[in-house]
Amino acid sequence: MDGLLIGPATRRQALFASVCAFAILLTFALAAPRARDALPGIAPFMPMCALTVFTTSSIAAFLLGARFAATRVAMLAALGGAYAFTAITVALQLLMLPGVFARTGLFGALPNSAAWMWVFWHAGFPALVIVAELVRSACPPRRSPANVSTRAAGC
Repeated sequence: MDGLLIGPATRRQALFASVCAFAILLTFALAAPRARDALPGIAPFMPMCALTVFTTSSIAAFLLGARFAATRVAMLAALGGAYAFTAITVALQLLMLPGVFARTGLFGALPNSAAWMWVFWHAGFPALVIVAELVRSACPPRRSPANVSTRAAGC
């Protein structure tokens, strides 16, 4: 049986994704008239957001790594690596944010170090997801667990 990340989407999954996309677009349409309204600043917002991303990315990396260990599907390892990259870069960004652990940030951070780490994180994750898709194309998952020799070379 194919897993969610390996097999094609079912009709029910496609319908669910369409409903979610429509709900997101509807939310944006309802919020658009208030887009220029300034909201009060929340000082610990960035650290809380970074901690949330770190936690969820770490969990995703662990689960994908465990799934790879069970199935040996190379794409799962590559995708787990992308999430591990996100967890590591967001942790470094959190350490570099001014005022969180030190007045100017740790590791001798410059004023723009946390912003550059954000750019590195947001450029690296999509690039690694593309690598995972390339691995998926180059190393299709085997269909029979008993027949290990049917995998592509190097997978």
